[in-house]
Amino acid sequence: MDHGPLPELGAPFDEALASALEYLDGLPETVIGVWLAGSLSRGEGDANSDLDLYVLVDASHRRRLSRRFNDVPTEIFLNPPHRARQYFDEDRALGRRPSLDMMAYGLILFDPRGACATIADEARAAIDLGPNPDPVVLETRRYLATDKLDNAGDVAHRDPVTARLLASAAIHEALLLAFLHRGRWAPRDKDLLPELRSFEPRAASLIGRFHDTGDLDTAAAAVEALIGRRTFYEWETPPEAV
Repeated sequence: MDHGPLPELGAPFDEALASALEYLDGLPETVIGVWLAGSLSRGEGDANSDLDLYVLVDASHRRRLSRRFNDVPTEIFLNPPHRARQYFDEDRALGRRPSLDMMAYGLILFDPRGACATIADEARAAIDLGPNPDPVVLETRRYLATDKLDNAGDVAHRDPVTARLLASAAIHEALLLAFLHRGRWAPRDKDLLPELRSFEPRAASLIGRFHDTGDLDTAAAAVEALIGRRTFYEWETPPEAV
């Protein structure tokens, strides 16, 4: 693979990246483009970072591979161009953009046909459009978040550990929905709470208080602040052909 000069990532990542690209040369698929994505591509890597490689292939299938190179965990995502583009709508429907970010903002390492550059432009345009969740799916998820919270209350007296797990799951789902209901992209899980503080500081404070105390009333207040509901409510889906 004639990839040209590689970015300087420092030890142990320089050797890991070179070995990973050599590994790609031995795959049965024909590689037509490679991005380096993730924290290392943004200059935010640390000793615990892994390599994320998004790879365009001339093939009729997709694959995901997890490997180690120079003891660095490496995630490799193989997609033909037409499948890579399908992630545009899928990410917008979910309101999260793991694939879009890799294609839009990753470092292009190998692109002899210009396919990566073209797809990167298209991915950035899709990000600018914002999330596009299905309203029925969105409402279903909101209802299920409150259902988890109700289930937490049901078992609180006999199984407080399960109750806390269920309440935490309800809060996590409500966190994701808080972004979507406001037309915002939901960030990575590790960035959810920091970003929430920028536009819903009260909800963020309640979440912190719940995780300090395990108090279910506080969890319910947090969920309500995020999605406007805390318990069972009446709703219905439109008719669906079966």
